[in-house]
Amino acid sequence: MGTFLKRFGNPLVLVFKNPILFLPYIYTVSLLVFAALFSFFYSGAFNFVSSIDFSQFETQQIEVYNFFFENFLRIIISVVFFLSVLFVAGVSASAWRYSMISKIVRKREISGIFNSYREGITHFWTVVFLNVLLFLLFILVGIVSSAVLSLGFLFENVFFTAFLFLIIALFIIFFRLAILFRYPIIFMKDIGAYNSLKESTNLFLRNKWHVTKVFLCLMVIGASVTLSLVFVNALLLKILPTFLIWIELLIRGLIFIIGSLWAEIFLFKSL
Repeated sequence: MGTFLKRFGNPLVLVFKNPILFLPYIYTVSLLVFAALFSFFYSGAFNFVSSIDFSQFETQQIEVYNFFFENFLRIIISVVFFLSVLFVAGVSASAWRYSMISKIVRKREISGIFNSYREGITHFWTVVFLNVLLFLLFILVGIVSSAVLSLGFLFENVFFTAFLFLIIALFIIFFRLAILFRYPIIFMKDIGAYNSLKESTNLFLRNKWHVTKVFLCLMVIGASVTLSLVFVNALLLKILPTFLIWIELLIRGLIFIIGSLWAEIFLFKSL
């Protein structure tokens, strides 16, 4: 029991021992703030919002429509730009973070901010391809699930439909467990997206109890973070004045990041 608790808590200790792991989140937020401000100004939304009298907003709907029609191309460019930055920032930050975690788990030194970023970014397209594969697999799972449920409704039998619901739920859980170690395998073993899914599935088939136990531990971590967020939210709403609500958002964001890193390190160490 003591060994298990140590293994469960050690990843959390590693989070605080390696504050460099927070940098990918700061990087992502910084890029998104820049993209949001650029889009807001480039689209003309800043000047338009500044000129709107919100107390008479209902009578100014024509001006709103005119703004969208006159600035349609700029708005489209701004949206595409923001989504592109969101995509690039999200993927590159994930690759950077997972690369550093893999080094921490293997007890290797992280070679500075810029070098660690360059090392992580080498997996950029692998992460992209992995997410494309997962997207296609989720669509396939959705189609199969819908087809199976349609069969149940076709027979108009409550017990048969409930049985099919159970089968689909078990299949989704099996699928989730089968791909659980996809990122640790990519970054710990330096292999491609397709092979990581294949090896993750084989790992689950070879050692179902280990993968299931890791998954349950991740759920415990997630529940702990959720309870912490609820407690902090309830506490800060009572003691903080409204104009300091940004402090609550900052603390909640920090708790979420710590919980995410805790879960990710635990997952990598469990490979």
